[in-house]
Amino acid sequence: MVSIINSTDMTFIQNFTGEQMASYFGYSVVVSDVNNDGMDDILIGAPLFMEREFESNPREVGQVYLYLQVSALLFQDPQVLTGTETFGRFGSAIAHLGDLNQDGYNDIAIGVPFAGKDQRGQVLIYNGNENGLNTRASQMLQGAWASQTIPSGFGFSLRGDSDIDKNDYPDLLVGAFGTGKVAVYRARPVVTVDAQLLLHPVIINIDNKTCQIPESLTPVACFSLRVCASVAGQSISNTIALTAEVQLDSLKQKGAIKRTLFLGNHQPHLLFPLVIKRQKSLQCQDFVVYLRDETEFRDKLSPINISLNYSLDESTFKEGLEVNPILNHYRDNVVTEQAHILVDCGEDNLCVPDLKLSARPDKHQIIIGDENHLMLIINARNEGEGAYEAELFVMIPEEADYVGIERNNKVLRPLSCEYKMENVTRMVVCDLGNPMAAGTNVRENQQNVPISVELNFTEKSYSPISTHQPSTQHPRQIRQEITKVEEFSTRTID
Repeated sequence: MVSIINSTDMTFIQNFTGEQMASYFGYSVVVSDVNNDGMDDILIGAPLFMEREFESNPREVGQVYLYLQVSALLFQDPQVLTGTETFGRFGSAIAHLGDLNQDGYNDIAIGVPFAGKDQRGQVLIYNGNENGLNTRASQMLQGAWASQTIPSGFGFSLRGDSDIDKNDYPDLLVGAFGTGKVAVYRARPVVTVDAQLLLHPVIINIDNKTCQIPESLTPVACFSLRVCASVAGQSISNTIALTAEVQLDSLKQKGAIKRTLFLGNHQPHLLFPLVIKRQKSLQCQDFVVYLRDETEFRDKLSPINISLNYSLDESTFKEGLEVNPILNHYRDNVVTEQAHILVDCGEDNLCVPDLKLSARPDKHQIIIGDENHLMLIINARNEGEGAYEAELFVMIPEEADYVGIERNNKVLRPLSCEYKMENVTRMVVCDLGNPMAAGTNVRENQQNVPISVELNFTEKSYSPISTHQPSTQHPRQIRQEITKVEEFSTRTID
């Protein structure tokens, strides 16, 4: 039990009771205004607390209880932090640290003196917030002394909230009774970076080629990319040097074609220094990004993801006793934005195609022994918005051999078809257009002249035919049955 006693008449005015007998509830007690509401809160350690997830195998892990005071002597139900290492004695020591990261909330150190490799001990740092403590430690300090005859006890005693080196950040002292030593941890200045990616335009018209590749003067579609950043922090240098990296089309898998490149180096990534003056609200660098020729890629639908990540340029750190700054642990150092390729899909730039497919053979019977050529006349059409990356798949049955594609109207553009084999599946894949425009009637031509797929049969089978349109619709499938007929004649012998 932990009690609050009136200092005037020494009477008990508030009691806190542990939840488990022999947990050593109250072994350590600290007062701190964790959530910065102007009222003191209480932290109580129970380093021998047993976790009984399985009754047959309880684990001594230790706990720390945080009681937030909401009004005078009225406390919320406790927030509970639980240790992870058996016999580590989590909560043997607790220390009020002050505001380590200068976010307006007090932070806490918790000792785990028998945890870690060779029982070297650990100290865990927990940052405060408006609701109490973050449940995950922001830093773990490891003991440096291995256990000899007795454990070093690193973290058995803690003292915080004292600015030893006068850099406006509170430092921490950690005692290790088994070695008779004290470790001094000086807090590093925290740099908070506000970074932005600005794209113009966000939607790229592939036909609006306003830039030129310097080496070849080839016109290309392009957009501007601006990287901006500002910094803030207590007692940081007037100039902060960052190392920034921008990745273009970063969601594409490794080895896939990146649709955009930097005009300066013709690469999809760029590493560059970004030096920021503290007195300036925002510092920017501008780049030009261009789109590859559309013959080099097919994907026009998925967004072009652009990511910026940054880190402190450690090569600019000064040598000496002064501690170096660190980035804010709670600020993500990756910023992402997206650009889109303009598609013929209405004001919302979202394509909703409506693909239709029909097929018919030029004959419904084949005769064994004949030249069994079969022509499949296929009609694919789009009655909705543009269908990007639209393809026609014709699966070839094992009894047939693929001969070729025929276009009856020679005025039409050549149809790009490819014969493929995947495992034991043989197929013909035809490109129907990227996009297959709205209103297209591909007997593949806009003029009702059909695609003819010629097959040579040795046996009877069926041919399932499907279109593939990856943007918003499932493939359309149809199936044709062809019947095998055996012709024979009889004669008599007198």
